[in-house]
Amino acid sequence: MALRGAEALRASAADELARLATSGVAAHLVVGVVADREPKRLLQAFGDAAKVHRLAVPRRGELIAWTLKRIEAAGLEADRKAVTTLVDAVGDDLRAIAQAVDQLATRLGTGGAVSEAAVVRHFPGSSPPPAWELFDALCARDAPTAFGVLRRLLDGGNDPIPLLFALVSQVRYVLRAAGEIERSAGLSDADLSRELGVSRGRATVLRRQAGRLDRRWLLAVYRRCAEADIDLKGGDEGAALPSELVLERLIGGALTDADAIAVSS
Repeated sequence: MALRGAEALRASAADELARLATSGVAAHLVVGVVADREPKRLLQAFGDAAKVHRLAVPRRGELIAWTLKRIEAAGLEADRKAVTTLVDAVGDDLRAIAQAVDQLATRLGTGGAVSEAAVVRHFPGSSPPPAWELFDALCARDAPTAFGVLRRLLDGGNDPIPLLFALVSQVRYVLRAAGEIERSAGLSDADLSRELGVSRGRATVLRRQAGRLDRRWLLAVYRRCAEADIDLKGGDEGAALPSELVLERLIGGALTDADAIAVSS
């Protein structure tokens, strides 16, 4: 017999469950708990009558690898970018990912190709904001992808001002994540997601970015965004530059800053 969601049980229910388990009513009882901290109430109720198996939350790389295997087992094909987009869109819950893969298998059919575009098309309500993709390309110092994403965003009708603000927001999120991690040793991804108000999957990405991105570069990008905002709005002279030129200059400058800081470090 299996019981899921036991972390929500009250003390009386936990005691009753332990009594049933120790009385022999349930020969084999598996109690599932999803929690960031040990469920002390359940552990106290069961005492020495239960064996505890602790399963760690999969790291992002493990999660992507698991998702790819799930996609292949469903008879589909996918590249890493599509798998990453699916994880970002659905979150890090394995059951939700499995259900998403099943939906894709039904829609695409055996042998179907799961592309990034297909993921965005089939899960439009939960897909990550476009600025994430642009910012991630900047973090990776991937110039072709960064300029390609910018082109798709502008061709898709995205307003340059909100796009610029979204990019600023990503910089702020990484800086905030770095601050939270520095202040609280051992902060879990779940705790970080609550502090920042983002999904747990995004918190995992922000933790990784906060750990490897130079703060000098983040502040440099922030300054370039401020300059781009003035250029887009026309500044004191009121002569706004073409949005495409302003944003391309921002992307190019951010990539140049990243290379310069990497060399000086």
